[in-house]
Amino acid sequence: MTSHGINGGDQHMQQLERTLGERIHIKEAQTAHDGEYYIIGEAHKLTAGATLYETTWYLESATAGNWFVIDSSEINQDDMILFY
Repeated sequence: MTSHGINGGDQHMQQLERTLGERIHIKEAQTAHDGEYYIIGEAHKLTAGATLYETTWYLESATAGNWFVIDSSEINQDDMILFY
């Protein structure tokens, strides 16, 4: 996902707000892919004189695998999110 590094844009807030452990829905028309995922890693890169901000999320299927959620909370709160 890319946006302008200084002026932002449509994708910019998604790049800044999404984080590890968050469940996201991806729907792509060209291949008809439609699925739920957890963000398990992320990488950010700012290039071209701070005009290109790139975010790469590393995902794991939310429907396959051996995991469970014990609790959830907002960022900077006292609760925790745990995955197995």
